[in-house]
Amino acid sequence: MTRELDDMSKGGGIWVSPMEVEARLLQHESVGECAVVAYIDGDGLEKPVACVVPAAGRVVDARELIAFCRDGLASFKQPREVVVLEEPPKTATGKIQRGVARRLAADRLGKD
Repeated sequence: MTRELDDMSKGGGIWVSPMEVEARLLQHESVGECAVVAYIDGDGLEKPVACVVPAAGRVVDARELIAFCRDGLASFKQPREVVVLEEPPKTATGKIQRGVARRLAADRLGKD
């Protein structure tokens, strides 16, 4: 399995590519960088969550970003939560570490 497929999650029983959701989020003026990861809710279901770094001089409004995604993505692809980060976790080569982002999101959302 490729790394990209490892990053895929299921939303509404359908595979969701985090890159598609990230591309939509990056179209919003308040988003500088982002990583979309799956977290497991209390019912054991995977839900997309956006880990977002605000663009310079901007403030991220979670409800506004979710509504923005609602207008451009299928409902099962929309982030259910937004976690604001000062910077995304990256490797030495600049690639976002999705595993670390997943743990940060779970910690912030109070889930394991």
